[in-house]
Amino acid sequence: MSTALLSRYLLNDQQKSISLMRSPPEVGGENSDPFELIRYIIRNFVRHASRYGSLHFDPPPTDELEAKVLNKIKELNIDLLSVQRWLTWSCQVAEGLYPFHPTDLKVLIVICNLVIFHIDDTLAKTPEVLHTFQPNLLNGISQSDPILECLSKVLIPRMWKYYHPLAANEIAIGFYEFIQDGIYTLAPEFPEYVRLKSDASAQYAYWLFYHPDRPDVSPYLQGIPDFLKVINRVNDILSFYMEELAGENDNFVHMRAKLSGKGVVAALHEICEETLTLHYRHLVRNT
Repeated sequence: MSTALLSRYLLNDQQKSISLMRSPPEVGGENSDPFELIRYIIRNFVRHASRYGSLHFDPPPTDELEAKVLNKIKELNIDLLSVQRWLTWSCQVAEGLYPFHPTDLKVLIVICNLVIFHIDDTLAKTPEVLHTFQPNLLNGISQSDPILECLSKVLIPRMWKYYHPLAANEIAIGFYEFIQDGIYTLAPEFPEYVRLKSDASAQYAYWLFYHPDRPDVSPYLQGIPDFLKVINRVNDILSFYMEELAGENDNFVHMRAKLSGKGVVAALHEICEETLTLHYRHLVRNT
C-alpha cells in the first residue's frame, strides 16, 4: 500500500496553496499496517494545522465559568447530569473559541453545547423523541423531553439577543437539522451534503460573530461555507482513528472512499489536504 502521505506546508507567494508530499517508502510500503498509516496521516495533519508548523493549546481556566453554568442550569430547572462529564470541555470551548464574548453569552453557549451532547449521547437512543421535535415546535406542542423544551422555548430564542437576525436564524436552523436522526443512512451517496446537515457546525461557526450592535453580516458571511467544512472535517479527521478501531463505517471518510472508489487511507489523506487548504486560505485572508 502506498497511500500514506507526508504532510508539509508549501507556501507559494504566487499561488498561496498547500501541498502534501508523499511519505517515505518505509511508511507507505506495500506491507504497511493501515492503522499505522492512519495514525501517520492524522499526526501530520495536526502538525501542519498551524501556519507555523505546530499546534499547541493550553486549556484556559474554567472554574468560574463552570460555576456560573451550573447555577444557570439549576435556574432553568433542567437535568444535564447525563452529560455533565462534558462540562469542563464545553467551558474550554467557550473560553478558547469565544474569549471576548460576554460571560452570559459564554454560559449560554456552554449550556447549548451540553444540550448537543444530550441529543447525541442520550436522545439518539430514543429517536422518536427527536422525530417529533419539529412537528411539536410548529404546532405549539410541548416537547416530551424537558431539555428539548428548554432548547426550543428558552435557549434558541436568546440567540436573537446577541446576534444579527440572519446569524441567529442559522444557529436555530443548525439545531433543527442536528436533531434530525438517521440522515447518514438516508443519503450515503452524497457525503458532502450529509456531513453538512448532520452536525452542529453552523452553531459553532455563527457563535463566533457576536457583536453588541449586531452589525452587518457581509464581512464574514462569505467565509461561512469554508468554516462549516473546516469544523466538520477537523472533527472527522481527529475522530477517525478511534472510529476505525471500533469498526464504524458510517462516517464521512468511508462515504468519501466508497464514492471515489478509493481506500479509506487515500480518502482520509484527501480530506486532510482539502482541510488544510481551506484553513490556510483563511489565514492568508486575515494576515
